[in-house]
Amino acid sequence: MTRQPVVSERRGHWAVGGDFVAGSPFLNAVPISTTIPIAGAERMRVRFKTSGAGGTLAARFVRPDGVDTLYTQMQPVDVAITVNVEAVLDIDPHYGEGLVKITFTPTGNGNITFCDASQT
Repeated sequence: MTRQPVVSERRGHWAVGGDFVAGSPFLNAVPISTTIPIAGAERMRVRFKTSGAGGTLAARFVRPDGVDTLYTQMQPVDVAITVNVEAVLDIDPHYGEGLVKITFTPTGNGNITFCDASQT
């Protein structure tokens, strides 16, 4: 079940949980994802770093349908992840979407070094 957005929830800066916790392993070509409430935020930034392998980090606005159905239009730009190099994925001003799904698709085996999110 997808968490529903709450306007007063999670403003500021925090470490992303689930499969994105520091030290979590990932496997080649096996995507890992988490859905983050963004209702009431003007913008969001994800700082991300891996060891062992790189890949692609994507953010997609999703419908509030409880199954993370992706919208097909006006999505943030994917970010290429280079191993051992901090990357930044910015989710610029949006139009009231309440949920964003963050997905990392690795190009090899490795570990999450960190995944931190911030919202204003």
